[in-house]
Amino acid sequence: MFEILFRITDKTEYLKALNEKSFDNGGDIEGFFAINANGNYYGHYHNNLLGEDESGWYLISEWLIDLAVAYQELCKSGYVAINDIESFNTWIEFKKEEENLILVSIIKANKEVGTTEIRLCPFPDFDYGEWKLIPIKKSEYYDELVNKISVYINEISEINSNLLGNKNIIKLITLLSKIKK
Repeated sequence: MFEILFRITDKTEYLKALNEKSFDNGGDIEGFFAINANGNYYGHYHNNLLGEDESGWYLISEWLIDLAVAYQELCKSGYVAINDIESFNTWIEFKKEEENLILVSIIKANKEVGTTEIRLCPFPDFDYGEWKLIPIKKSEYYDELVNKISVYINEISEINSNLLGNKNIIKLITLLSKIKK
């Protein structure tokens, strides 16, 4: 099982007042974000009422973009690791084991100078984090990714259709189109 959980926590009134360029120079829609690989969770998500000063700190568009790029690269090369943008040394590693089987791990490895958020070759030196080598079906990753990107884009559209012109949302729409081919 592979599941993506997200919840926009930015105030709706705030998001309604933005234009399409509001996040183009940095920033993103914030909220809770987690992935679940066969009952192993990474990130933070809950669906309870928000506390008075509670807000999400995950950049939802960035996470979805990284997971979409990871899926594309995994299909090409069989290996990809995405950096947890909230951490300097935590990565989510995806390895193609068989045609429809992926092994997912949380690993700890230093981010080398000049390294991007996506890594296409295994780390020579790393430690496993909270969980390792969790098997998931590639088809479940695909189905969940397509579904959650679509849900996210629809939520953004309902809140403020102007945000569909934001560069991150455009990138997500483009990635979704490419993945669905």
